[in-house]
Amino acid sequence: MSKRRPSLVLFLPAVGGDSTFWEPQVDALRGSYSPLPIDLVRSAARVSMAGFAEDAMRAILATGHEDAHLVGQSMGGVVALELYRRYPDRVRSLTLANTWAFQPEGAARSQWVEEQLGKMTLAEFSRMNMPDLFAPDTRKDIIERAVSVESRKERETYLACWREMLKVDLRPIIPRIRVPVLLVGGEKDRLTPTRPLLTGMQKALPSARLVELPGASHFSNLDRPEAFTKALREHLDEAEDKGP
Repeated sequence: MSKRRPSLVLFLPAVGGDSTFWEPQVDALRGSYSPLPIDLVRSAARVSMAGFAEDAMRAILATGHEDAHLVGQSMGGVVALELYRRYPDRVRSLTLANTWAFQPEGAARSQWVEEQLGKMTLAEFSRMNMPDLFAPDTRKDIIERAVSVESRKERETYLACWREMLKVDLRPIIPRIRVPVLLVGGEKDRLTPTRPLLTGMQKALPSARLVELPGASHFSNLDRPEAFTKALREHLDEAEDKGP
Protein backbone atom coordinates (compact mmCIF):
# COMPACT_ATOMS: atom_id res chain seq x y z
CA MET A 1 0.00 0.00 0.00
CA SER A 2 1.42 3.37 -1.01
CA LYS A 3 1.88 5.96 1.69
CA ARG A 4 -0.44 8.95 1.44
CA ARG A 5 1.52 12.12 0.76
CA PRO A 6 1.30 14.92 3.31
CA SER A 7 -1.49 17.44 2.89
CA LEU A 8 -0.65 20.81 1.36
CA VAL A 9 -0.60 23.90 3.58
CA LEU A 10 -0.63 27.11 1.54
CA PHE A 11 0.67 30.23 3.31
CA LEU A 12 -0.51 33.66 2.13
CA PRO A 13 1.35 36.81 3.28
CA ALA A 14 0.38 40.28 4.40
CA VAL A 15 0.58 43.23 2.00
CA GLY A 16 3.96 44.29 3.40
CA GLY A 17 5.30 40.77 3.69
CA ASP A 18 6.32 37.93 1.45
CA SER A 19 6.77 34.17 1.56
CA THR A 20 9.79 34.44 3.87
CA PHE A 21 7.63 35.81 6.69
CA TRP A 22 6.33 32.26 7.23
CA GLU A 23 9.71 30.61 7.79
CA PRO A 24 9.13 29.56 11.46
CA GLN A 25 5.88 27.80 10.56
CA VAL A 26 7.16 26.29 7.31
CA ASP A 27 10.22 24.85 9.05
CA ALA A 28 8.12 23.42 11.87
CA LEU A 29 5.55 21.75 9.61
CA ARG A 30 7.91 20.32 7.03
CA GLY A 31 7.77 16.53 7.16
CA SER A 32 4.30 16.31 8.69
CA TYR A 33 2.75 18.46 5.98
CA SER A 34 3.72 19.97 2.63
CA PRO A 35 4.05 23.68 3.44
CA LEU A 36 4.02 26.08 0.50
CA PRO A 37 4.49 29.80 1.18
CA ILE A 38 3.79 31.94 -1.87
CA ASP A 39 4.09 35.61 -2.77
CA LEU A 40 1.11 37.65 -3.90
CA VAL A 41 2.45 39.71 -6.80
CA ARG A 42 0.59 41.46 -9.61
CA SER A 43 0.98 44.68 -11.53
CA ALA A 44 -0.96 47.58 -10.03
CA ALA A 45 -3.60 47.48 -12.77
CA ARG A 46 -4.27 43.79 -12.13
CA VAL A 47 -4.44 43.85 -8.33
CA SER A 48 -7.60 42.43 -6.78
CA MET A 49 -8.35 39.97 -4.01
CA ALA A 50 -10.17 37.82 -6.55
CA GLY A 51 -7.11 37.81 -8.79
CA PHE A 52 -4.84 36.82 -5.91
CA ALA A 53 -7.28 34.05 -5.00
CA GLU A 54 -7.06 32.70 -8.55
CA ASP A 55 -3.25 32.87 -8.38
CA ALA A 56 -3.33 30.92 -5.12
CA MET A 57 -5.65 28.32 -6.62
CA ARG A 58 -3.25 27.85 -9.52
CA ALA A 59 -0.39 27.42 -7.04
CA ILE A 60 -2.34 24.64 -5.31
CA LEU A 61 -3.09 22.78 -8.53
CA ALA A 62 0.49 23.17 -9.76
CA THR A 63 1.63 20.97 -6.87
CA GLY A 64 -0.62 18.13 -7.98
CA HIS A 65 -2.81 18.50 -4.90
CA GLU A 66 -6.55 18.83 -5.24
CA ASP A 67 -6.99 20.94 -2.12
CA ALA A 68 -5.09 22.65 0.68
CA HIS A 69 -5.21 24.02 4.18
CA LEU A 70 -5.05 27.82 3.84
CA VAL A 71 -3.10 30.02 6.26
CA GLY A 72 -3.43 33.74 5.62
CA GLN A 73 -2.25 36.77 7.52
CA SER A 74 -3.74 40.26 7.11
CA MET A 75 -4.25 40.65 3.34
CA GLY A 76 -3.44 36.96 3.02
CA GLY A 77 -6.41 36.17 5.23
CA VAL A 78 -8.69 38.18 2.94
CA VAL A 79 -7.34 36.25 -0.04
CA ALA A 80 -7.94 32.96 1.80
CA LEU A 81 -11.58 33.91 2.41
CA GLU A 82 -12.00 34.90 -1.24
CA LEU A 83 -10.49 31.60 -2.36
CA TYR A 84 -12.91 29.73 -0.10
CA ARG A 85 -15.81 31.76 -1.51
CA ARG A 86 -14.85 30.70 -5.02
CA TYR A 87 -13.65 27.15 -4.40
CA PRO A 88 -15.04 25.80 -1.11
CA ASP A 89 -14.38 22.20 -2.12
CA ARG A 90 -10.67 22.97 -2.58
CA VAL A 91 -10.16 24.15 1.01
CA ARG A 92 -9.52 21.72 3.85
CA SER A 93 -9.29 24.31 6.61
CA LEU A 94 -8.77 28.03 7.17
CA THR A 95 -6.34 29.78 9.49
CA LEU A 96 -7.04 33.51 9.48
CA ALA A 97 -4.49 35.59 11.38
CA ASN A 98 -4.59 39.32 12.13
CA THR A 99 -7.15 39.84 9.40
CA TRP A 100 -10.76 40.73 8.64
CA ALA A 101 -13.83 39.93 6.61
CA PHE A 102 -14.77 43.61 6.65
CA GLN A 103 -12.85 46.71 7.73
CA PRO A 104 -15.23 49.35 9.12
CA GLU A 105 -12.41 51.91 8.94
CA GLY A 106 -11.14 50.70 5.58
CA ALA A 107 -11.71 53.86 3.57
CA ALA A 108 -9.99 56.07 6.15
CA ARG A 109 -7.03 53.70 6.48
CA SER A 110 -6.58 53.50 2.73
CA GLN A 111 -6.71 57.29 2.41
CA TRP A 112 -4.11 57.67 5.15
CA VAL A 113 -1.69 55.34 3.36
CA GLU A 114 -2.26 57.24 0.10
CA GLU A 115 -1.50 60.52 1.85
CA GLN A 116 1.65 59.20 3.48
CA LEU A 117 3.03 57.81 0.24
CA GLY A 118 2.25 61.09 -1.44
CA LYS A 119 4.93 62.77 0.66
CA MET A 120 7.49 60.04 1.33
CA THR A 121 9.02 57.00 -0.35
CA LEU A 122 7.83 53.51 0.43
CA ALA A 123 11.16 52.84 2.14
CA GLU A 124 10.60 55.85 4.40
CA PHE A 125 7.03 54.81 5.08
CA SER A 126 8.13 51.29 5.98
CA ARG A 127 10.89 52.56 8.26
CA MET A 128 8.32 54.71 10.06
CA ASN A 129 5.51 52.15 10.36
CA MET A 130 6.72 48.56 10.11
CA PRO A 131 8.48 48.40 13.52
CA ASP A 132 5.20 49.36 15.23
CA LEU A 133 3.57 46.25 13.77
CA PHE A 134 5.81 44.00 15.88
CA ALA A 135 5.95 43.32 19.60
CA PRO A 136 8.54 45.35 21.51
CA ASP A 137 10.51 42.20 22.35
CA THR A 138 10.69 40.79 18.81
CA ARG A 139 14.26 40.37 17.60
CA LYS A 140 15.58 43.45 15.81
CA ASP A 141 16.97 41.46 12.89
CA ILE A 142 13.47 40.11 12.18
CA ILE A 143 12.06 43.62 12.15
CA GLU A 144 14.90 44.91 9.95
CA ARG A 145 14.32 42.15 7.44
CA ALA A 146 10.61 43.00 7.36
CA VAL A 147 11.40 46.67 6.72
CA SER A 148 13.71 45.64 3.89
CA VAL A 149 11.09 43.39 2.28
CA GLU A 150 8.35 46.01 2.36
CA SER A 151 10.69 48.78 1.20
CA ARG A 152 11.49 46.89 -2.01
CA LYS A 153 7.88 46.59 -3.13
CA GLU A 154 6.59 48.51 -6.12
CA ARG A 155 4.84 51.63 -4.86
CA GLU A 156 1.77 51.61 -7.12
CA THR A 157 1.18 47.90 -6.61
CA TYR A 158 1.49 48.36 -2.86
CA LEU A 159 -1.08 51.17 -2.93
CA ALA A 160 -3.42 49.13 -5.12
CA CYS A 161 -3.26 46.28 -2.60
CA TRP A 162 -4.29 48.62 0.20
CA ARG A 163 -7.19 49.98 -1.83
CA GLU A 164 -8.48 46.57 -2.84
CA MET A 165 -8.02 44.69 0.42
CA LEU A 166 -9.73 47.35 2.52
CA LYS A 167 -12.88 47.64 0.43
CA VAL A 168 -13.93 43.98 0.58
CA ASP A 169 -16.98 42.82 2.48
CA LEU A 170 -16.80 39.05 2.89
CA ARG A 171 -19.04 38.92 5.95
CA PRO A 172 -21.86 37.11 4.10
CA ILE A 173 -19.72 34.01 3.52
CA ILE A 174 -18.59 33.57 7.13
CA PRO A 175 -21.72 31.74 8.37
CA ARG A 176 -21.54 29.47 5.32
CA ILE A 177 -18.03 28.18 5.98
CA ARG A 178 -18.08 24.41 6.43
CA VAL A 179 -14.41 23.68 7.16
CA PRO A 180 -12.48 24.03 10.43
CA VAL A 181 -11.48 27.65 11.10
CA LEU A 182 -8.74 28.99 13.37
CA LEU A 183 -8.69 32.71 14.10
CA VAL A 184 -5.42 34.11 15.47
CA GLY A 185 -5.02 37.59 16.87
CA GLY A 186 -2.33 39.55 18.65
CA GLU A 187 -3.08 41.09 22.02
CA LYS A 188 -1.27 44.29 21.03
CA ASP A 189 -2.35 44.43 17.38
CA ARG A 190 -3.77 47.92 16.80
CA LEU A 191 -3.87 47.62 13.01
CA THR A 192 -6.22 44.63 12.96
CA PRO A 193 -7.54 44.37 16.52
CA THR A 194 -8.98 41.06 17.62
CA ARG A 195 -12.03 42.95 18.83
CA PRO A 196 -14.11 43.51 16.73
CA LEU A 197 -12.50 42.02 13.60
CA LEU A 198 -11.94 38.42 14.71
CA THR A 199 -14.59 38.30 17.41
CA GLY A 200 -17.08 39.45 14.78
CA MET A 201 -16.16 36.48 12.60
CA GLN A 202 -16.42 34.11 15.53
CA LYS A 203 -19.85 35.45 16.40
CA ALA A 204 -20.99 34.70 12.84
CA LEU A 205 -19.31 31.27 12.94
CA PRO A 206 -19.35 29.94 16.53
CA SER A 207 -17.51 26.76 15.53
CA ALA A 208 -14.39 28.83 14.76
CA ARG A 209 -11.63 28.65 17.36
CA LEU A 210 -10.20 32.01 18.44
CA VAL A 211 -6.67 32.30 19.86
CA GLU A 212 -5.26 35.64 20.95
CA LEU A 213 -1.51 35.51 21.52
CA PRO A 214 -0.36 37.47 24.59
CA GLY A 215 2.07 40.26 23.81
CA ALA A 216 1.87 39.73 20.03
CA SER A 217 1.17 42.52 17.58
CA HIS A 218 0.20 42.42 13.89
CA PHE A 219 2.83 39.92 12.75
CA SER A 220 1.84 37.50 15.49
CA ASN A 221 3.49 34.50 13.82
CA LEU A 222 6.89 36.23 14.08
CA ASP A 223 6.29 37.86 17.46
CA ARG A 224 5.25 34.56 19.08
CA PRO A 225 6.37 31.87 16.62
CA GLU A 226 6.20 28.92 19.03
CA ALA A 227 2.72 29.74 20.31
CA PHE A 228 1.45 30.50 16.80
CA THR A 229 2.86 27.26 15.41
CA LYS A 230 1.45 25.22 18.30
CA ALA A 231 -2.05 26.57 17.69
CA LEU A 232 -1.67 26.06 13.93
CA ARG A 233 -0.44 22.48 14.23
CA GLU A 234 -3.25 21.54 16.61
CA HIS A 235 -5.75 23.05 14.20
CA LEU A 236 -4.30 21.26 11.18
CA ASP A 237 -4.15 17.92 12.99
CA GLU A 238 -7.76 18.23 14.09
CA ALA A 239 -8.82 19.17 10.57
CA GLU A 240 -6.97 16.14 9.19
CA ASP A 241 -8.73 13.85 11.66
CA LYS A 242 -12.08 15.12 10.41
CA GLY A 243 -11.09 14.31 6.86
CA PRO A 244 -11.89 16.16 3.62
